[in-house]
Amino acid sequence: MTRLQIKVRIANRHYPMRISDKEEGLLRRAAVELNEAMALCQKQFSGADTQDLLAMVAFDQMVKRARRENEVTADQSKLLAHFGVMQKALNSVIGDPEQSDASARQPNKDPLDSDEQSSQTDA
Repeated sequence: MTRLQIKVRIANRHYPMRISDKEEGLLRRAAVELNEAMALCQKQFSGADTQDLLAMVAFDQMVKRARRENEVTADQSKLLAHFGVMQKALNSVIGDPEQSDASARQPNKDPLDSDEQSSQTDA
């Protein structure tokens, strides 16, 4: 992995960074998107200074991230519910392995159980 030294421009300031060559495109694209988002906020809030714009963009990104995380959590819950339904359907077809294990662990009853033995001794 090759390390590169690049400069990215964020809010008209240049920031030097040492990065992996594999990350260069990602980081440059992120800087461009950040500057575009700031420009959009500046049009909406003409009196905002750079710090305000950065704060608004950061907040907006965090809200979007939280929404995505909520969506992922909801999707995972739905998938788990579907897996549960599929597992029940499979168990009804092939049998429940936990029940099979439990019955295999119970000792086999001797046909000449103690009830029969006691009736023989009583006679």
